[in-house]
Amino acid sequence: MRVRNPLLRGLVAGTAVFAMSACSSQTPAADTAAPATATTQASAPAAPAANGCPATASALQKVSGLDAGYKIDESSIKCKENWATAAVTAPSIEQQGDGVIFFQYDATTGEWANKGEGSDVPCGGDMGIPASTGLCNPDA
Repeated sequence: MRVRNPLLRGLVAGTAVFAMSACSSQTPAADTAAPATATTQASAPAAPAANGCPATASALQKVSGLDAGYKIDESSIKCKENWATAAVTAPSIEQQGDGVIFFQYDATTGEWANKGEGSDVPCGGDMGIPASTGLCNPDA
């Protein structure tokens, strides 16, 4: 093989020297640390705490009661103190709304329940959402 580019020739020569040195039978010095081995583990999603958080899109989708084609927007989920909200992605832009669905977690059953929907839901009110969750409007 004939290398025409001097830069490429240097790269090929350097690679050859590196490869040959890597195959050397020399024993590493005693004070040389062993190379770190990288271990990759697929991290499993965090299991929900006693308050249901973090809530998953699949768990909320199951109890959402949404019509076919509508989906829970996973990136919009907020969860705190047994309560979660999630926006909905509609099948088309013409059907897209701006409200969210409110869910409450029952620690006894380990299940979420759809409590209602809206875009400016008051704290307390019909759903009983505590202001401390930050998921409702304390001024409404």
